[in-house]
Amino acid sequence: SNEHEGKPRAAFEIERRRLLELAVESGAPEESGTALYQNELSELLPRPTPLSLSLMQSLWEPGGSTDLACRILGIPYEAEEEGAELLVSAFGHLYINRPVEKRRSASGPGLIASFRLTRDAWKLKQNYQEVFLPGYLSELKIREAIDLSRLETSELLELFRQWRENLRTRTHVQVELINIAADFYMRSAERAIRGKVPVLPEGPRTIVRQALELLPAIKRGERDSADFIELYGHRSIHDYELSSPRYNEDPELLAGLVAMASSEDHSPVTARDQTRAASSSIASIAAERASQFQSLKEEAKHHCLREFALLRRLLLELDGRLEMDGEIFQLKLEELDGIDADAPCASLRALAAKRLEEGELFSEIALKTKLTMTDLEKLDPTPVSEQLRTSSADLKGLVVAGDSWALGAARVLNSPSEIESFKEGEILVARFTDPSWTPVFSRAAGLITEVGGRLSHAAILAREINVPAIVGVEGATSSIRTGDLVRMHQDGGIELLANVGADGTAQPRLRASLLRQNEIIEAMVVNVSRNGAMVATKEDLLPGQDLKVVLADSDTKIRARVIARKAPGQYSIRFEKPLEEKGLDGPLLS
Repeated sequence: SNEHEGKPRAAFEIERRRLLELAVESGAPEESGTALYQNELSELLPRPTPLSLSLMQSLWEPGGSTDLACRILGIPYEAEEEGAELLVSAFGHLYINRPVEKRRSASGPGLIASFRLTRDAWKLKQNYQEVFLPGYLSELKIREAIDLSRLETSELLELFRQWRENLRTRTHVQVELINIAADFYMRSAERAIRGKVPVLPEGPRTIVRQALELLPAIKRGERDSADFIELYGHRSIHDYELSSPRYNEDPELLAGLVAMASSEDHSPVTARDQTRAASSSIASIAAERASQFQSLKEEAKHHCLREFALLRRLLLELDGRLEMDGEIFQLKLEELDGIDADAPCASLRALAAKRLEEGELFSEIALKTKLTMTDLEKLDPTPVSEQLRTSSADLKGLVVAGDSWALGAARVLNSPSEIESFKEGEILVARFTDPSWTPVFSRAAGLITEVGGRLSHAAILAREINVPAIVGVEGATSSIRTGDLVRMHQDGGIELLANVGADGTAQPRLRASLLRQNEIIEAMVVNVSRNGAMVATKEDLLPGQDLKVVLADSDTKIRARVIARKAPGQYSIRFEKPLEEKGLDGPLLS
């Protein structure tokens, strides 16, 4: 029994020492400097299998996709042949090696590269959509039609090498060209409007949004599941994880998405105030370019993921031939390359089983999104469920979407499986999101994530539907609890106006009176935004009714109209004029 209990602890110590040695080898600063951190790549591949990790590492290694794309654009990318890896697994989670990242991209685009990117935006887009994409899609059709069962095992192994090399040196190079350009144009748009969040003009709908908009009609029985599969079938909950089933493989995956979706069509985005973006012709051009390329980024990723689906099909065929029992994803690329099709694979099967067992030992380990040398030295194997609430005094992140502040009750979710608990008008708080979270976005008053950037999944979708979003908020999920009353400020600050108690007691809400003709209706304001609110009352309200809203301890009467009944006793209302944030600092009454 003692031996059984000591095994996880011993494995924990071995992994902790490995990470410390890696940090020292990489040149991580002592004590407070960041050694490892999570970014958008961690969002794409949160808990990678060894095979998926080694494939992703190959894309960022010297001579890989990022290196080749930077060479084309004339941007320095100082990747060392014998240096430490950029992408690192830490207790099963994907992290970025910060010292390595800083060395590789220290220079950034120089004057000439910046000039070319600015000048050649539409040429880049045209080259991808009109030169590269048509031939690529035709080639994919042929590859998808191959009957892999008719090939010899040795031929499958060779085909896997060819396909992944094509991904590394051709297809993903195109994706990285668009990614780098999209990030450059988003930053340019921010600078053009003096560092504020770009309120982008309406651009092409992203593939994710198109797929999301099918779900309500499928739920009502008006559209067939085949429509979703045709558009999105090669995608997965975790697209870059080769072991993750695709929607066209498992009907239950789509059924889960449909179950989480609203049965109502997504409301059109309210008219946006584009004055900031249109204040000058330069700002207008920058905003338009950023809008076009955030959609193009998602398009390039979407088509490239068909290759990941093809690689998965091929690997599943190999898994059966080699009698790996589904564990081929526990191997690394170099181990697959070393397989002799005619020799027994008992040692590889044992290695895969060992790695799977070791990975399960770390399933409950909770890590911060940023790890310093001191953090690694003091790391303790405390399960997520036992972690104490941390301070919320310095909660701040990057505002990436929304043209107003937001206030509402927080809902902290750790996985898509918890989405059913989300209530209309709450503020979603998560470590990060992926496309399987999208049914929540249109129902949320705001979005807070610990991981993410300007072009993360959460940022792009939030901008499309104009939901306030703040990303990169370190410690959000351990500082905020479900039920806390949270205000999201436009400078990226997050304020906890009232905490839920340790006993789970519901937090106070803003009390309000609703004036309907000569009638006074008592209500609670569940959340507030610049343009409207969600109110809870025991009285029946009808869509279209005009009201005057008086917040607690305030004499100000706010003209509003009932828009819809969102849940029993809960109604969304829209203000006649946008509400100023001042005046909401009055007492919060229980």
